[in-house]
Amino acid sequence: MTRFPAILLALAAALTGCARSGSPTVQIPAGSYSQAFEATRASLRDFDFSLDRVDAASGVITTATKASSGLATPWDPEQSGLDQEWEDFINRQRRFVRVTFVPADQPVGRTTRDPAAAKAADQPDLRDFDGPVVARVAVTVERIQRPGWRVNTKSINQSTFTRDPSPEAASKYPTYAVELEPDTRLATRIASTIRAKLNLSAAPADEPPTAPPAPDSAGG
Repeated sequence: MTRFPAILLALAAALTGCARSGSPTVQIPAGSYSQAFEATRASLRDFDFSLDRVDAASGVITTATKASSGLATPWDPEQSGLDQEWEDFINRQRRFVRVTFVPADQPVGRTTRDPAAAKAADQPDLRDFDGPVVARVAVTVERIQRPGWRVNTKSINQSTFTRDPSPEAASKYPTYAVELEPDTRLATRIASTIRAKLNLSAAPADEPPTAPPAPDSAGG
C-alpha cells in the first residue's frame, strides 16, 4: 500500500507536461466582443462552474468557487493532470475563475474592470466598443484549512481536532480558505475552449488579433 502514492506521483510527473502548452489569453477580433462574451459564459458552464458576476459593460465574468475531490470524483473536469487529481484528493481544495476583457491596446497590468474605476479611467463600455479585445482567463486554487489537527502517531484514522468554544458559540465553523496558487493549466484549457467556440486559432499572448482581410473590390 505504501508504494501506491509513489506510483501515482510518478505517473503525474509523466503526464503533467502534456497540459502546459497554449495561452490563457484569447485574442478577439474587432466587432466580436458580444460573441466572445457569450462563448466565455458557455465555456465556463462546460467546465461545470456556476457563474457569479456577469458584467458585459465592464468586461468581467467570475464564477463561484467549485470544490473537487480529485481521484474520488473522476467526473470533475477541472483537473489537468494526475498530479492535480492527487492534490485534490488528499486536500480539501476548490477553484474559482475570473475572465477579464480589455481593449487590445490596454496595458497588460490594467486589468481592473470595476465599473467606478473604469469610468474614472475613461475606459469604454465594452458593449459599445468595436475594436479588438483581449480576454484573460485566471483560475485560482483555494485550500480549506482547519486548525487544531492532532495527528495520532499510531493511526491517522484516530486523529482528532482541538475545539475552540468561541467560534462554536458564534455558530462559526472553524475552517478558512487560503488562496494557494493560480491554475494556469485550467486557465489555458478554458481559453482554448473559448477559441474553439469562436473558431479562432491560438496566438501568442502579446500578439494583437488580426482582422479578416477585406474583400477584393478591384474591378475587372
